[in-house]
Amino acid sequence: MKKKFIIIMLALALTASSTACSAGKNNSEGNPGDSNIFESIPDDGASEGSSSEASEGASEEDETPDTSDPVAGSISGNTYENKVYNIKFTLSDGYRFATEEEIKSLNTSIGDIDIFKNNKAAKKALDDGASITAAYAIDNTKGRNVTVTLKKIGSANTEEAILEAEKETVVKDFEGQGLTGITAEVEKVTFLGEEHPSLKISGTFNGAKLNRRILCLVKDNYISLYDASGLDDEYDAELLNATTLE
Repeated sequence: MKKKFIIIMLALALTASSTACSAGKNNSEGNPGDSNIFESIPDDGASEGSSSEASEGASEEDETPDTSDPVAGSISGNTYENKVYNIKFTLSDGYRFATEEEIKSLNTSIGDIDIFKNNKAAKKALDDGASITAAYAIDNTKGRNVTVTLKKIGSANTEEAILEAEKETVVKDFEGQGLTGITAEVEKVTFLGEEHPSLKISGTFNGAKLNRRILCLVKDNYISLYDASGLDDEYDAELLNATTLE
């Protein structure tokens, strides 16, 4: 039965990049100038008239090292750190973060995998409406997983509004995986030393309970989501123990 749950959680992770925040769908009529997390990135080319020249030099330009902090964050051992969103968390030894190849499989809708090394590529993907699965970790010994997702903000622009708008989509995800007795509510929790809203979802499968918690951070026009799932009551403990870098 536990193996069946691991399969369910893997399926949820595979859909995380597209369902983790339906409220964050790209709003082309939003405020495109409020992209301060990418303010260190220069505009492409001098003008639209030189698009052919820009196109010819694009690949060469994209290979230029990006010295700014990656918006997708970074992983060292079992620690995920994101200087842009000022968050850091360390997972227990039972967890394993996905390899680069595995992360690629979670971002099949994005052609430019440089999104993890180059903020220019990440900005383009997010502005085009893509969702980026920045990190994914699984603990097969305890049936837990953690996913970090990035997306451009849409009409819902506060943490609580984003999570409230997401509730229906997440419930449908659970139903699609065959879970019953599903409950979903937005509740306040302590996260990064402050009170934040979080979406808590639970459901049962063959008498066993699967829990899921989603938190989000909003910065300028972009959202960073933190999603923990598991079979036990401590499934979200390490995520809730995340700290700031400052």
